[in-house]
Amino acid sequence: MESPLKAGSKVLIPGTVHSVPSPDGSGARIFYREHTSPDGSQASPVFYDDGHAHIQQIATLQRHMEISWSHDGKSAFLEDNWGSNVADCYVLTRTSSGIAGVSLLKQIQRTPGHPAGAEVPFRSHYYVHCKAWTSGRQVVGEVEGYTDTQPSHAFNRQFSYDVHKHRIAWRR
Repeated sequence: MESPLKAGSKVLIPGTVHSVPSPDGSGARIFYREHTSPDGSQASPVFYDDGHAHIQQIATLQRHMEISWSHDGKSAFLEDNWGSNVADCYVLTRTSSGIAGVSLLKQIQRTPGHPAGAEVPFRSHYYVHCKAWTSGRQVVGEVEGYTDTQPSHAFNRQFSYDVHKHRIAWRR
């Protein structure tokens, strides 16, 4: 099922939408196939189709994801809420041979100024959320969560990510 998609809007999967087309009219799309593992858990593969019969798997849906194409249709982000205590956002860029992506969770961990101490993935509840495209090359989002160690505290850091420079900038 194709979804009418306004550029920059977010689409939640799973849901009634199985295919999220690029807004540039190229035929490129991100789609998933529903699949349940033998243990009853969800393990639905998520694919990119370039519109010219080249398809590659880009993720596996465990719980739910949000997909948003940039206004120019050249990039997308895929927010993967794959665990109850962790979420990552992958920024995907269309290339001549398919699509390439970067994990912002990993990028954030390598960027000075990131949440530190007990505020780290897998030792706290750590969620990287992409919020919106501000242009075809920039995503704004946040790292938020709370620590599991005492004294427990919440944290929230706003960021922007430049797709072409592959750089995180912390916002105030």
